[in-house]
Amino acid sequence: MSALVVQAEDRGRCPASQARNRAVALLLLTNARRRGEVGRLAMADWSPTEPLQLAIRGKGRKEREKVTITPTTAEALEAWMALRPDWMPSKPWAPLFCALDQGAKTRAGKDLPVALEQARANLKTMAGPDGKAPAEGSPIWWEEMNLATASVAFTGKAVYRLVAALGTEGKTLSPHRLRHGAVTTLVADLRMPMEQAQALARHKSVATTCRYFDRSGELQAEATASLGQLLAGV
Repeated sequence: MSALVVQAEDRGRCPASQARNRAVALLLLTNARRRGEVGRLAMADWSPTEPLQLAIRGKGRKEREKVTITPTTAEALEAWMALRPDWMPSKPWAPLFCALDQGAKTRAGKDLPVALEQARANLKTMAGPDGKAPAEGSPIWWEEMNLATASVAFTGKAVYRLVAALGTEGKTLSPHRLRHGAVTTLVADLRMPMEQAQALARHKSVATTCRYFDRSGELQAEATASLGQLLAGV
């Protein structure tokens, strides 16, 4: 198991935060996810009935896209879902990863209902050319729900702080550097064609993926030395 995953798990102050942090770290390491993509995940984006499929709302993309995750990551998500607090809504629009502090619990009971009511009111006023409000599940609908639940979600900023805390002394670690390291490991160690690495990183251009390739190997060694083992399910 990657040392980063172990460190992320250890930083949890309770079993629920340990499970959440482990699932987040695995998504970053094995799927080269952006921190914003992880922070925007909703309950509807993953199901135990299709554990190896995850819906992503990516950078610059409006529609949800399905990606494949590893069995190890799916098990981590299942473990997190078993510990996800019952005071957090479990509706399709609710955040998959949520904050766990007392403040989040208070906001879930006090501020979240008001934000959801406002979001639904906004949707009713967003009539399109046909005079109808955005349908449930449409890109605009998801955006409104994301905004409404932002106060209780484990946001991209929280993901950044989690990863930054895992860096060694004198080394700055970030989700973006993990993406660089993941691409490098796939191409250099696993001999994956750059086009396949592009598909994993979900870049629009293979030229972008090439810029992520760290020829010196520094990021690879620093961030994702055992990514191959994780992909193999070890």
